[in-house]
Amino acid sequence: MEQVRRIELPSQPWQGRILATEPHLRCLYLYYIKKNFKNQLKLGCDLPFFYGKMFLIKDGRLEMKKKNKILIILLLLLLAGGIGFGVYYFIFKEEPVTLEPTKEVQITNSIENYGYNLDDRDTELFKTKFEELKTLLNEEQFDTEEYVSLISQLFIIDLYTIDNKISRYDVGGLEYVYKDAVASFQSVAQNSIYKTVENNLDDTRTQKLPEVSEITIDSIKETTFTMPDDSVVNGYGVKLTWDYVENLGYDTHATLILIPDENKYGVVYMD
Repeated sequence: MEQVRRIELPSQPWQGRILATEPHLRCLYLYYIKKNFKNQLKLGCDLPFFYGKMFLIKDGRLEMKKKNKILIILLLLLLAGGIGFGVYYFIFKEEPVTLEPTKEVQITNSIENYGYNLDDRDTELFKTKFEELKTLLNEEQFDTEEYVSLISQLFIIDLYTIDNKISRYDVGGLEYVYKDAVASFQSVAQNSIYKTVENNLDDTRTQKLPEVSEITIDSIKETTFTMPDDSVVNGYGVKLTWDYVENLGYDTHATLILIPDENKYGVVYMD
């Protein structure tokens, strides 16, 4: 078992960023640096909502910058109450503190004005559909139903092709989701179909994960969707089925609703 020592927060005004270095363990670390001395504080597990936030250590207290300060104060109260989140530290030797994933994803193609990107890791099926979408959107006038059909397929392919994702936090298909629904959709995906995805930052993952091999539009028709403010928006309902390179028990069909999202359409509902 790894040996750790409990320490008090440093009294000097240091600051840094919370980083989930082990997403599959859902453990968070606070890194703080002063000159060449590097430490990290481990704040227990199951706290993904703090990922990437800036913090400040001042007068021996840990504070989150801006609105997140209250969350950290509550967390420290829980620590003091013995809930079970331990504050620990490790001394790094010569290793640099890495605040970003070491495995980078390169964008190889994009569709301007729409925010759609093609990555070097995307599958051949995704690349084919992406090129079809780019060709369509380059036309001065295009068929909206065909456009909705293509982005629905790209959404499903990217979401359910998990084998090329880095971790459970690397959820696919987000650029095809309605902008005001991205955060909630990402959270749901992380705690459902992506929940058991292991970290692959070092390319050593052996876990079997799905890759979509074929996809079909079963039907597409005009529909309406009721927004949270009870307003009704016109959109499209799309039913799809798909297959995998290897059947691992993941979903094979879905119904989507897409509605206007500024100059494009976005997925606002999935069943």
